[in-house]
Amino acid sequence: MSNLKLLFSPIIVNKTELKNRIIMSPMGTTYHRSFDSTAVPEQKLLGYFEARARGGVSLIMCGSGTVDPTARGLGISLYSEKFIPGLRTLTKTIHQHGVKAGIQLQHPGRQRSAITAGSNSKIVAPSAIPWSPTAPMPKELTVEEIQSLIEKYVTAANVAVEGGFDVVELHAAHGYLASSFLSPLSNHRADQYGGSLENRARFAIEIIQTIRKSIGNDIILSSRINGADLIDGGLTTEEAALVAQMMEKAGLNLLSVSAGVYGSIPDTIVPYFEPVACFAGMAATIRKGLHIPVVAVGRLGDPEVAEEALQKGKADLIAMGRPLIADPDLPNKAAEGRLAEIRRCLSCNQGCGLSRLFTGQDTTCTVNPTVGREKEFEVVRAASPKKVLVIGAGLAGLEAARIAALRGHRVTIYEKEQSIGGQWNVATLPPHKEHFARFLDYFRTHFQKLGVQVKLGHNMTPSSIEAEKPDTVIVATGSEPRILPCPGIETIEVATAHDVLQGKTRRGDRVLIIGGNVTGLETAHHLAEKGKKVTVIEMLDKIAADMDERVRPDLLATLERAGVKIYPSTRLESVIPQGVVVSRNGKTEQFTGFDLLVFAVGVKSRAGLVNQIQGKPFQVIAAGDAAQVANGLAAVRSGAEAALKI
Repeated sequence: MSNLKLLFSPIIVNKTELKNRIIMSPMGTTYHRSFDSTAVPEQKLLGYFEARARGGVSLIMCGSGTVDPTARGLGISLYSEKFIPGLRTLTKTIHQHGVKAGIQLQHPGRQRSAITAGSNSKIVAPSAIPWSPTAPMPKELTVEEIQSLIEKYVTAANVAVEGGFDVVELHAAHGYLASSFLSPLSNHRADQYGGSLENRARFAIEIIQTIRKSIGNDIILSSRINGADLIDGGLTTEEAALVAQMMEKAGLNLLSVSAGVYGSIPDTIVPYFEPVACFAGMAATIRKGLHIPVVAVGRLGDPEVAEEALQKGKADLIAMGRPLIADPDLPNKAAEGRLAEIRRCLSCNQGCGLSRLFTGQDTTCTVNPTVGREKEFEVVRAASPKKVLVIGAGLAGLEAARIAALRGHRVTIYEKEQSIGGQWNVATLPPHKEHFARFLDYFRTHFQKLGVQVKLGHNMTPSSIEAEKPDTVIVATGSEPRILPCPGIETIEVATAHDVLQGKTRRGDRVLIIGGNVTGLETAHHLAEKGKKVTVIEMLDKIAADMDERVRPDLLATLERAGVKIYPSTRLESVIPQGVVVSRNGKTEQFTGFDLLVFAVGVKSRAGLVNQIQGKPFQVIAAGDAAQVANGLAAVRSGAEAALKI
């Protein structure tokens, strides 16, 4: 706490005191799906927000709120008074923990096509310009339609206030409707709502002025804007600073500074290979011209990084999104000096990126299996503690051991290697993923606190397991990399991506990688940074199909700059000296000139032990890849589920 003095100091915003400087960022979750039809918040939505309120934030921004029923996106509905009782249930759930509640007012504008594909409702924008070459053409709004939309924002603001929200925020960032009016890239109007910066800002300013007049002076009125659109021809930081000053004069009490639009690099949800505090510099620039508090966002989940941003005057408050998905108790832990106990966000976007919203998938988290299932995963002490052996210290085994120990069981982990982590150790090796290793530190800290014994260098057999007389055995023996059987494979040096990342190969200045999945591309990035000439082939039409849709373009752009050549729709047929024969575009081709062939074609399960000990006088539970090969997110969740079965 002593080193985080400013982060945990109170602040007055308008007439409301916030107990510390940590705000939960507004994020879509899909947990509100039934709200529009039932006007009743789902229990998983309430459980999700209550866990974060209990965790010690000062303000929770509950995502975006829909202002227009004909342009529903992914937010909580605010367009009718019928939603007020349900909103009060939500805000009461948050308020009971001494936390303020806020909500954004949002219209997706031309980007609605990316959110609600298949809808027959019209897509509108300041100008008839699609957000991408493949997106539908939006209808240019008339002045009368603009005025009607302003009234809808005001109606939504009043519904939010009646629903118990302490903060109402205009979403004027990320390329949505209000943001697209601000940007010269998307606003080519020649009337009072286009042209000059003052005219482009008019839509947002009139919304703020009208809302302030309608809701009075007591409620905090906020706006989130882009510090920059991060795309050629978009809003610049200099323009954003002037817009912010106009907003303050119009009646704004709080300003949140983010960045990016659909198609920008980096994206609005910043991936792990972008620097920490990446948008804080924009917030600092904009803050200089304001007299109201400014919120910074963008990889600020490390409390010490957040404190530094505050100390340097870059912002007055810090918004954390994904870090609070990863660990709802982050604020309480940080305030109490328990930094080592924080389950750190990886910025991997594996289960919390926008892509999963487009397909209707629930928010999940690689490091936190309880997201959206807080009630279901509530840890209850076992009535009768048992002796539990966990075989394998990969992610599934580690999480299984942690949850089992929390439930009061006596837990011992046996790992055949000399360190914990399994394949996760390999995941920490590609460029900019060093911080992934902190997840293993999290387990070490909790095992010491919970009394979990970890025995390394133990290759357990059925007889050695039985000799321990356990009550339950959780088999989490993981998986191993695959090498495809292929004619001629003996004619060239061969390795797996894991071998390369772990430095087990000495050769390889000209490398051909078989497999354009995440592992293959990250291995290519690793080699390219070492000056190697790298080519990747992938049998699927889509490169990195297992990667978040919004992160993929950033990584592909990085690889292109590094000179990595990538060939989709290219199937390996055979291996020849210094190369391979492939089928591509219906033709057979040779790719030659390589001195190392690297396979990144997935893994195969090590499930043999499960079958060997079935029928023994103890409970047997398979977890992680030993049960079903998947990714790290699934492994952690599988480990937690295994521990709850004991």
